Amino acid sequence: MTYLFRNWQKLLNYLIYVICLFLAGYFTEQIITLIYQLGF
Repeated sequence: MTYLFRNWQKLLNYLIYVICLFLAGYFTEQIITLIYQLGF
């Protein structure tokens, strides 16, 4: 049971990491698009 819990924690950490990467990429893209629209 402890082994399963440890794996679940690792999986959760991995999932959070992937979501953060996805959000960072998405926001970076939005910011770059905005900058291009403003004409910088």
